[in-house]
Amino acid sequence: MGLYGRNDVMSVSVPSSAGGCGVIHSRPVTDGVTVDEWDLERMCIMCAMSLKGDPLWAAMPAEIPETPDEKMIREDAEKRGERQIKKSQEKLSVQQFELSQQQAEMNQHIVAMLMRGSNGGSSPDPDLIAALVAQEVQKALTAIRENVTAHAPEITVPADSGLDLMRLHVRTLSKMCHDRGLDRRGSKAELITRMSAAAAED
Repeated sequence: MGLYGRNDVMSVSVPSSAGGCGVIHSRPVTDGVTVDEWDLERMCIMCAMSLKGDPLWAAMPAEIPETPDEKMIREDAEKRGERQIKKSQEKLSVQQFELSQQQAEMNQHIVAMLMRGSNGGSSPDPDLIAALVAQEVQKALTAIRENVTAHAPEITVPADSGLDLMRLHVRTLSKMCHDRGLDRRGSKAELITRMSAAAAED
C-alpha cells in the first residue's frame, strides 16, 4: 500500500537495530519543491515496514496526519465556514419570515380572483385554491434558496486571515501559495511577501 510521511517530515533514518537499513532517506524534490506525498516504501521497504504504526506516517495519502500548521489552518477555515453558514441561515430565515407574511395577501388575492371568475356566485374550488397557493409558495421558496446559494461567500483562508504567517512551516506556506495559484518556490519571506501582495490586490 505504501507509507506516507507527514508533510513536515523531511528525512528519516531507521537504524538496523530497529529493523531499518540505517541509511538517511530524504523527501524527494521536484522542480526545486519537495513533493506533497512521500511514499517511503518506494525508497526502502525495510524502513517503511519498521515505521508502520508510527504517528507521523500513514498507509494511504488520505490518512496522512496533519502538521500543527495544517491543523491550525483547517480549524480557522472551519470557524469561518461555520460563521458563513450561520449568516446564510439567518438570511434564509428572514426571507422565509417575509414570505410567510406575504402568503396571507397572496391567498386573499387568489381567492378574490377566483371569486370574480366563478359563475352564478358559486364558491371557488378549494382544491384549486390550494394548488395555486402551493405553486406560488414553491416558486418563492425556490427563488430564495437560489439567491442564498448564489451569494454564499466562498470559504477561503486569505493571507491576512489573522494567522501569524511567520509561525507557519515553509512547506505549509508553499502549499498555501499553490492553492492561491501563486509560485510556490522561494524562501519563507518570499512566500509571505507573495501572498501578502496577492491579498492586497484582492
